Amino acid sequence: MLGKYDEAEGMHRRALEGTEQNLGPDHITTLARVDSLARVLQDLGKYDEAENMHRRVVEGCEKELGSEHPETLSRVYNLALVLRRRGKWREAVEMFERLVEGREKALGPEHPDTLAGISGLALALRKLEKYEEVGEFQRRALQSRLKSLGPQHPDSLASVNDLGVTLQDLKSYDEAADLHRRALAIREEVLGSDHPDTLTSLSDLALALQNLGKNGEAEKKHRAVLKSREKVLGQSHHNTIATVSNLALVLDSQGNRDEAAEMFRRALEGYENELGPDHPDTFFSLYKLASVLQTQGNYSEEAKLHRHAVEIRKRILGPEHHSTHISFTRLAKALQAMKNYEEAEKLFRRVWKGKEETLGAEHPQTIASLGRLADVLQERGKLEEARKIYRQVFEMREKDLGPDHPSTLSSGNNLALTLQEIGMYAQSEAMFRRVLEGWEKELEPDDPKVINSVFSLGVSMRGGKKFAEAEKMFRRALEGYEKVLGPEHPETLLAIDELAATLKGLEKHNEAEQLYQRVLGVREKSLGPSHRLTLDSVQNLGALREDTGRLSEAEQDYQRVYEGLCEIQGKDHPDTTLFLKHLSSLRMRSPGLVGAVDIENHETNTGAEQKATAAVHVDTVSEANLEAAAKVIYNGPADTNQDSSPAAETTYTAKSEVVETEIGLPAAKPVQDKQVLTQTANEAHKKSGRRIRLIQRLFRRRPSH
Repeated sequence: MLGKYDEAEGMHRRALEGTEQNLGPDHITTLARVDSLARVLQDLGKYDEAENMHRRVVEGCEKELGSEHPETLSRVYNLALVLRRRGKWREAVEMFERLVEGREKALGPEHPDTLAGISGLALALRKLEKYEEVGEFQRRALQSRLKSLGPQHPDSLASVNDLGVTLQDLKSYDEAADLHRRALAIREEVLGSDHPDTLTSLSDLALALQNLGKNGEAEKKHRAVLKSREKVLGQSHHNTIATVSNLALVLDSQGNRDEAAEMFRRALEGYENELGPDHPDTFFSLYKLASVLQTQGNYSEEAKLHRHAVEIRKRILGPEHHSTHISFTRLAKALQAMKNYEEAEKLFRRVWKGKEETLGAEHPQTIASLGRLADVLQERGKLEEARKIYRQVFEMREKDLGPDHPSTLSSGNNLALTLQEIGMYAQSEAMFRRVLEGWEKELEPDDPKVINSVFSLGVSMRGGKKFAEAEKMFRRALEGYEKVLGPEHPETLLAIDELAATLKGLEKHNEAEQLYQRVLGVREKSLGPSHRLTLDSVQNLGALREDTGRLSEAEQDYQRVYEGLCEIQGKDHPDTTLFLKHLSSLRMRSPGLVGAVDIENHETNTGAEQKATAAVHVDTVSEANLEAAAKVIYNGPADTNQDSSPAAETTYTAKSEVVETEIGLPAAKPVQDKQVLTQTANEAHKKSGRRIRLIQRLFRRRPSH
């Protein structure tokens, strides 16, 4: 097929060259030759040259025949079509409006050529999302064609189908599906099942079914359309590529990510070849592929696509255009997911400053970009700067949107979580109370946002040593998680752990132990006896038993944890080494215990290595012990720039001994390095914060900004 078009191009070029030589470049016959060549170029996908030639024809006809001559209007129609194909929607609308106005005046409102112009105008307006206006034009065209041509005429059926597409845009999916079925039945009978018009109706029906949630039926129809279009039109035809994209969408909606990614790649390649890299349909395929890759966790390839989009939009639109900012933001999010926080932060700052300069500091888009910057700062551990920005975002949204707007409440939630991670529990509690009150006004009690706020409020209360109040919050949150997620969901189990830790603080040891046992039982069954989370549960039990003086049972629990760590990450892994120290510390404090492992059998020869391990690797230490260690540090002069007097040093050393016991360092070998202990405390807070975020991650605690 392509070879025939290439041959036709050569023939038309030779004919045009001869006509230009004989009649001149502006003769009406020459312009007709130019128009014919332009249409061949359009079929070959050479849209740049086709557009230029159509413009030449329109200008020549205007000069020779006048702007309202029927021949001139026909050339305007051809130019409008290529502009629409190239994604130049606004200019296409201008051309179609000129065409319709001229034909209505010359031919009347119900002439077939006038109605063809109205249909073209409606399709261009649809791309500008002016759906109500589109529907009015299409209903007008349909009624006129039914009246003058009858219900089975191809133009009438085209109007039926076009109106169905617009009804989908207006979310009238049932009516749209009925219209597509009506057109499909007649076209199959009159034209056959493989006719391009029949396939258009089948494709549009599949889209309507997809919008109605009938994805299985929609997928079957999309596959049937694709098979026929590949056979009739070829794999590279733009209608075939559109079908590939539609199939990818329905596969994605059904969770078939691998095949969806394959289809989106094919659509992207096809659109790039046919329409160019900067066409809207090409960008749509690029972003949909990037979205699927994000869902698959393939952030590296996702980032490559967004970099490609950034470069194209910078070149075409400029670095500060709104669409360029969108591409920058998507790239930054991919980098953030890859933990490339440094570059992500730079990009988020760039977008924020650009929006501040172009839109103003209090524009919603500027505020949203500022919120994204705070997100990455929080993940980088720049908590103080993140706190200040979250406060700024919250106050601006409260002023602009009101105290109970969802965006305001989401900003308040982010601020409260950061305050919590810093250890500012009173301020965090106050903010979570405001957020919870706001969500409760708008949402049902078992809405995830309400449950998350209750849970987070409990964490702040526990951090502030309000154990009784925290217990109430955790019980309420647990009830909600069990209802929404089920009793054995991983997030529910984390909530049980938090409640158990609070009960432990209230010395309700029996119930705390029962809860820890419950979590352990589920994890052993679902994850296996040696999974890291299972070992965490065993460790929690061991810590509880150690605190209640049941050292023999605690020693058995810790021995199991140690053996599990040796199995899954090796005897010499820093986490395993650190845990062995804790186990050995327990044995040294209880000489009657006889263990199978002795700390001297483990190579930890230098104090420097010991300090580094203590500072960095704290994940296997129970959270309750870590929090206790952190509180010691944060309540004392842990900063190396603070008071270094003997009295202060004595106080610090005493507190160091408490920390050594809590984090599992041997009591006989105290660590005096303040920086090491401060780092350990920071890690403790981070771990506590990570557990909170694990709960909230399921429901995307932050807004999309």
